[in-house]
Amino acid sequence: MRHAKLFLSFAFLTALSPVALAADLPDRPVYKAPAMVVARTWTGIYVGGHVGYAHDRYQSTDLVIGDTTTSTLNGFIGGGQIGFNYQIGSVVLGVEGDYSWSNLKQETVDPFGLGTTGTATFKNNYFATAGGRLGYAWDPALLYIKGGAAWSKDSFDLADPTGTARGRFNRTGWFVGAGVEWFLFGSTNWTGKVEYDYLRFGEINETLATTGAITANPANVKLETHMVKVGVNYLFRGF
Repeated sequence: MRHAKLFLSFAFLTALSPVALAADLPDRPVYKAPAMVVARTWTGIYVGGHVGYAHDRYQSTDLVIGDTTTSTLNGFIGGGQIGFNYQIGSVVLGVEGDYSWSNLKQETVDPFGLGTTGTATFKNNYFATAGGRLGYAWDPALLYIKGGAAWSKDSFDLADPTGTARGRFNRTGWFVGAGVEWFLFGSTNWTGKVEYDYLRFGEINETLATTGAITANPANVKLETHMVKVGVNYLFRGF
């Protein structure tokens, strides 16, 4: 009987001991696993769109009489771009191509000052560029420079009671630019950008096709363009 009482007492103390020990231990802080942070990288293919403003400066030299004149066109542009980035540390290498529709034009009523209803329209139709980008990533922004080949097309149309004149001219040149791009609203895919580009097109000899009493001397024409663009891109992952 005595042994039974000792066994019950030992069992009771053993059952209480964890509770007592737990009560004597100090409170410990509760740690939570850190939230998952998605690393932002510029590596990947991207597509996007842009709008902007451009300024054309044409310099034309008459090949018969030697006179040189300057014409300027101003207007809005809009289009899209596609490219690829590869990030190495803070350095971002890439290639990009873009196309911009243009409404740069100059329209002159009664171009010969004869009191007629004739109209002459000088217009730039589009700009396109393709080249490389070199950037420095400074989260969440990317500072970059770019450069490569450029293309453009302009047109001249004149309709007058005395006749017509018409020309379509494709241009090839080069461009350089710089800009800043940044991730929008903490996103890892959507970015915004602001960019400036300078385009320079070599000299080409132009001759207008004419009808009626209108005649046009051939001319040597060169073009330079300044443009500012604002745009957005969507950067695809998986690379």
